[in-house]
Amino acid sequence: MRFVFLILWILTVVCCLLILAAGKGQGEVGKKYLAFALVGSVLNINGLALFLVVLQRYSLPVLCLLMAIECLICVLAGRRKKGFFAIGKKLCWSVPSDRAALPIFVLLAVLYLAFPTQYLLGGRDPGIYVIHGVHIAKTGSIQYDTDEKMTELYEEYGDLIQPGYPALFSPVQYPEVGDEAGDISPQFMPMYPALLAVAYDLGGLSALFGTNGILTLVSLLVIYWLVREFFHKKAAAAAVLILGLCPAELWGARLTETELLAQLLFFLAIYIWLAGWKKGKNSYLIVSGFLLGFAIWNRIDMLIVGLGLFVAAAYSVIWNPEKRKAMAGSCLAYMGTAASAYLYLYWFSRAYYRIHIDNRSLPTALLINGVGLAIFVLALVIARFGKGLCEERRNLIHWLTVKRGPRIGLGIVLTAAFLYTYLIRSNFGQSDSFVQLSMIQYCWYTSVPLFLFMILGLMLLLRKKGVTADGYYGFLCMAGACIIAYIIDPAISADHIWAARRWVPVNIPSTVIWGCYGWQELFSGKEKSVYRWLTGAGFIGIAAFMIGQSRSFLFTPMMKNLDEQYQTLADHMSDDVVYLTQDGEMASVLRYIYGKQVYRADVNQAEAMERYIEEQGELYFVGDFPMSGLPWEGYEKSISHFQILSGNYLEKTVGKYPRSIYERTLNGSVGKITKQASETIHLEEGHLRILNGFYDSEGNIVAKQQGGILFYGPYFSLDAGEYQIQMTWEGADSFSDAYLELVSDPDQTLIRKENVIAGEPMTMDFILPNSVSNWEIRLYVGANSEVVCREVILEKIR
Repeated sequence: MRFVFLILWILTVVCCLLILAAGKGQGEVGKKYLAFALVGSVLNINGLALFLVVLQRYSLPVLCLLMAIECLICVLAGRRKKGFFAIGKKLCWSVPSDRAALPIFVLLAVLYLAFPTQYLLGGRDPGIYVIHGVHIAKTGSIQYDTDEKMTELYEEYGDLIQPGYPALFSPVQYPEVGDEAGDISPQFMPMYPALLAVAYDLGGLSALFGTNGILTLVSLLVIYWLVREFFHKKAAAAAVLILGLCPAELWGARLTETELLAQLLFFLAIYIWLAGWKKGKNSYLIVSGFLLGFAIWNRIDMLIVGLGLFVAAAYSVIWNPEKRKAMAGSCLAYMGTAASAYLYLYWFSRAYYRIHIDNRSLPTALLINGVGLAIFVLALVIARFGKGLCEERRNLIHWLTVKRGPRIGLGIVLTAAFLYTYLIRSNFGQSDSFVQLSMIQYCWYTSVPLFLFMILGLMLLLRKKGVTADGYYGFLCMAGACIIAYIIDPAISADHIWAARRWVPVNIPSTVIWGCYGWQELFSGKEKSVYRWLTGAGFIGIAAFMIGQSRSFLFTPMMKNLDEQYQTLADHMSDDVVYLTQDGEMASVLRYIYGKQVYRADVNQAEAMERYIEEQGELYFVGDFPMSGLPWEGYEKSISHFQILSGNYLEKTVGKYPRSIYERTLNGSVGKITKQASETIHLEEGHLRILNGFYDSEGNIVAKQQGGILFYGPYFSLDAGEYQIQMTWEGADSFSDAYLELVSDPDQTLIRKENVIAGEPMTMDFILPNSVSNWEIRLYVGANSEVVCREVILEKIR
């Protein structure tokens, strides 16, 4: 079936090329048409997959069938049109003037596809999208069937079992989801997961993780031709290079997130908008409106561009009478597709809808669109009944563009706004507030010079185009709405590089496009070689800045081979056994990608855990599962499979730019807890928590270079009596600063403290006159201790 899909995809590209070349003469079809045929084929596949997902009938064979039907329709329709298939005579493969474009795209393809991020962690959006994509490929729908086992467990052990998973909501969290605890409502819109499902069907998780790399390259193709045709052809390759190396773009290209698909849809809509304006094709403007609305099936926050669309349409209705019908059609196409996405959200993702209602983001977006629609309707009324206001001499926008003084004034206002947000606003309020520092942190991904060049580019375009700049107002209004909104309030978690996501679809690419145009246009027409060198030096300098910002992860794959590590873990788990875990990041991945019965549990519910073990005979667990509150001498915890899932990842920072890579680890051990009288317990993985060290492949605790607490735990409840701690280790050549503490609640009461002697086994006796709760052992080590702790044993003597 994969081979069939490949053949049909090639035929789809050919059909798109035939459609785009229809009506063209000999030698009029160049590389641009092939590029947009590729773009069209990708979006066509995504659209068909989305259609099937909404119908809950997705499968690769059915998708291939729809693609075959489309190709057949194209052939049958083309037979009725003379010269439709004469593509050979129309093609013209002349080499473009900017020969740098091809090597730039090759370079970016290597950077995007050779170093993917295998984000198989269900706690944040990229991992959740992977789960949705795999689930669609397996079931044909993004909707999740009721998990009867989850319902059963919750009914019997409600204090212990936590229904649902991160972003997979249960009626316990949102009653509107359903009636049973095992009912699941997914977060997010279905368009992007539908494309991930196609990738998964074609090449498994490896192909799925490469999806965004392909989408980013396709998006950059659109941006390249957008800049080349409507801004400055010599700035096109530079814009692609700078944007392609931008750390936010590069990070997103390797991750499973929706921003790059949103970017593709937005800039394709802008390209079609400008092409329609230039060629006088009103139908293009309607298609552009449809794509802008269609983007909401991918991301709800793309509703923000609606305000810019309505404002641009209002301007055109008043001062471009020949565009009134086209603007009305564009707005209707946008509203129709946006309304369909809203209805889907309401009916099929009730929890996600509720979240957006509760956090006021959806009402705010709808209010903004309502204001824009009101402006558009008012413009229609003015155009119909106030013809005197529509005379050319009353066009305030043209007055700003044609007159030098107002244009310079506009540039001063924009520059002052930038300086205010960058220099002054950042000093108000909390010093570490992301909202207050948003412009400073935005420039981490664009640079101050590029932002100033963006303002310069706007001014130079207005000067150059004058009264013919009307077509660009749509781009300015829509991009401006996003830039203003997400500089005023980025509306996202403040940790970087995550915090840059909101800026990827529209803000950063718009800044790059206008900035590159401004720098190129500044020296345009000047013959001296020094100006050409200045132009090149400016582009190279900004590209170097982007490389510098991306250098920590430029050639480093994140979470490499995590899929293989999960497979190893899954191979050591039974399909018939119920496993509990407190790790939500791992639980949903094991449940829906690897088919294991893994459910979240509250490990602090000791009584519920005791009852579970009493009735079930044993409690199987995966991951870090402390026995908090359990009477340790009555239970035995054993590990059947020890594993640490790990991989490199970019540090998480707030208020500063991330520069370093660290090893991100996840406890993937499998074991069970049984009821068994015992006076001795080995404190191992699952009992002790690691702070400045890690577990090696044999389960030993290995200290890292920094000093501090090596391990702590296990928070047992101990009865009154006499106890003994036994510890063995090796490699402790520099162990002089190490000491052991025993504490308990309440108020972290110190039971005993003793220094550790290098290289010798340690025995520590202690007496508890009364029973204690949350008993804890802490081992402190000095820097560069190199200690390897092999065994920690707790024994009750009497």
